[in-house]
Amino acid sequence: MSEVSFKSQKVAQYDTIDVSRKILWAFGVYTGKKYPNRILCKISLAINCILTFTFMISMLINILLNMDDLETVFVITHLLVTELGYTTKTYYFMRMLKEFNALEELLEEPIFNDHSLEQDNFVAREIRTSKILSNIFRCLSWCAQLTYTICPILDGDIWAIPIWVPLTDGSPKLIYQAYEALCFMSLASVEPALDLIPVGFISTMAAQLDILNDNLKHSADKNEDELEEGKIRKRLAKCVKHHLAILSFLKKLEEIFSFGIFIQIFTSVGAICMSGLQFLVVPVRSATFVAVFIYFWVMVVQIGTCCWVGQTLITKSNQIRDACYESTWYNCNTSTKRIFFIIMERSKKTISFRAGNFFNISLATFVMIIRNSYSYFAVLMQMYK
Repeated sequence: MSEVSFKSQKVAQYDTIDVSRKILWAFGVYTGKKYPNRILCKISLAINCILTFTFMISMLINILLNMDDLETVFVITHLLVTELGYTTKTYYFMRMLKEFNALEELLEEPIFNDHSLEQDNFVAREIRTSKILSNIFRCLSWCAQLTYTICPILDGDIWAIPIWVPLTDGSPKLIYQAYEALCFMSLASVEPALDLIPVGFISTMAAQLDILNDNLKHSADKNEDELEEGKIRKRLAKCVKHHLAILSFLKKLEEIFSFGIFIQIFTSVGAICMSGLQFLVVPVRSATFVAVFIYFWVMVVQIGTCCWVGQTLITKSNQIRDACYESTWYNCNTSTKRIFFIIMERSKKTISFRAGNFFNISLATFVMIIRNSYSYFAVLMQMYK
């Protein structure tokens, strides 16, 4: 591979999540090699923390004050569970920021960039898919934020989310509605950025598995001047190192984001369930109904995107055995065949991304989340009736 191609691919993989980096840096949550920790970042983080915690506290107080009003409780809770999950994930990410910065640097290692121009297509395809999914999720999040902001204007003098405000009669004045709009903007910007970082990196590792599988398929190819088994074994040794590097990267990624995704699974169940209850109490011909409808799909797409890339990782890791078998291993000597056998045996352990050491992030997990959300929705619906 030429030097220019090698460099361009390093940048392409590193910049897969660059939009998320910029958003998190703007809100003071992320700093890194290209995004230094400046005073404006600290000010932005302080403002973001004040907005987030005061918003959650005001929602909690209002729930306690209106425990007998299930309709108000449902309206507040459907966003409160998301806000709690967002706060937890943000805190844990900032706590693991040094480890995350070190993980970013690994993408520039030669082991992840030393591939052919033809194999660049694997990387480009996964990055493109990741960006499409990311853009859909971001657009839905910002649409939800916009509708929650304008629904008080369209539906009259109402709260988008009823909150407790001290020293007032509880009526939604313009300044409080502006405060809620800022809180919505923070939530709709930072949380998708946090969730899309593991999505981007898992997609990158899925592309690396494509490259690994392609190398394994052609590892035993021989030219007229390449008859010795030693060169084949060197190729296989490189494949083994590549495989171990992918496993190591995913293990470190899991250490940083596993807990956050674990929390997201539970908040998704709660948020989807509460959004369903909202459909029962909000008038269909209202801006608030549109806001809740978009929010519902934000929750579905949020966890669905993560499960989609997790399933892609599992599928591609299961193709390692097939890649070995599709090579011309039968033309090799016994020693080389043994190496193929060891690789195939090792690949029986599927590569997956786990959330809190409890759930494999996959389409099966997504179905479980939707099923449980409906089950809780059915129970709460009976309570409401």
